[in-house]
Amino acid sequence: MKHLLLLLSLTTIFASCGQVSSEDIDQDIIETDYYLNYNGENSTLEASGKFTIGGNTTYVTLDGESNLKVNNEVTKIDVNLFGQVSYVFKQSSAYQMNKNYQFVYTNKDQDKFVNSSTLPSSASLSVPASIESDENLFVDWNVDQVNDQATSMYVGLSYNNGYTTHPVSAKNSNGQLELDSVQLSEYRGQTIKLHLCRTRVKRNIENPGAGGRLEARYCSANKTVELKL
Repeated sequence: MKHLLLLLSLTTIFASCGQVSSEDIDQDIIETDYYLNYNGENSTLEASGKFTIGGNTTYVTLDGESNLKVNNEVTKIDVNLFGQVSYVFKQSSAYQMNKNYQFVYTNKDQDKFVNSSTLPSSASLSVPASIESDENLFVDWNVDQVNDQATSMYVGLSYNNGYTTHPVSAKNSNGQLELDSVQLSEYRGQTIKLHLCRTRVKRNIENPGAGGRLEARYCSANKTVELKL
């Protein structure tokens, strides 16, 4: 029964994520969303764009003369298991806060829409190597610069069977998150991983007419904590 429900769920997702060619639609109905992500764990930068119509229910493939470039590099199409289409540029790179990343979307009419962003400030966590079963976990965080117009920040926690997020203030340069022993009880006996992610979202971007946004995110390298039984 569970397998049947899973199959039905996947079928629903596949059906809901349609695709249409950029050659076959009016260009001013295309919504444009851009993402700039830096992963401090593996020192990787990923820039991507998503083009949709109908409130993100139908994905647009960039065909013909349409394309997306990031810093003059042509992005590559990526289609995931659920039929969601994005255009991606990846590179291994040291973190550079002040480097500007430019997204240039050219549509089939050869109209160009130019948007750019830097990464949010780098940030770091400090945690104990291990804690006892009746102890709370204190996670100290620090941000190098808070004048980066970040709109949100959270501590991400990875455990054996999943991932949770815990919001903290994006306006403060440092602080402490406390996770009590009751919250942590389901992770006992595991070594968890924590990182800090800082995000900036810009909505007033150049777009064909249907709107869009540019989201930039920095995530720190992981810190590990052993939760003793």
